[in-house]
Amino acid sequence: MSANGAHLGIKARDALSAIFGGGDDYELVEDFESYIRNATFDIDCQPLDEAYNAAAAAAARLVLEAYEEYPALTEMSDQSVYLTDKQGNKNYKIKLNRDLYEVVKEIYPEQDDLFRGLTGFMWGWAVNAARSILGLGPLPNAHFRLGAEARPSSPSSDE
Repeated sequence: MSANGAHLGIKARDALSAIFGGGDDYELVEDFESYIRNATFDIDCQPLDEAYNAAAAAAARLVLEAYEEYPALTEMSDQSVYLTDKQGNKNYKIKLNRDLYEVVKEIYPEQDDLFRGLTGFMWGWAVNAARSILGLGPLPNAHFRLGAEARPSSPSSDE
């Protein structure tokens, strides 16, 4: 099993569809890095069926730019950690860490509308898309996985 498809060059909506049994009829993005780096933040101008992909790609662009500007963020968890009692019950009102989402959202406050519209899957896909472009391994998506062989992270890769 692999992560959520971003490291394979699969658009967010196609990956989610495949995970939920929509088959393996998905489009690989030819130049994934350009697709992310050129993502628009004007999501409202996108056709409805492309808005999901456009928002996920825009989030990936923000993560990529944050990773490049602040390399220490690549070591940061994208998972929240909550206070847990001795029986293993989590108290979701008491968070013990700042996660990558919170930090990237703070770096780009002008993109608040984008962040509010993201689902958890879209955010996980965005993080893994940015990590793929930088040659970093994907992080596991907490809820969804797509089984497939990883492709090279860039067109110039010989692997």
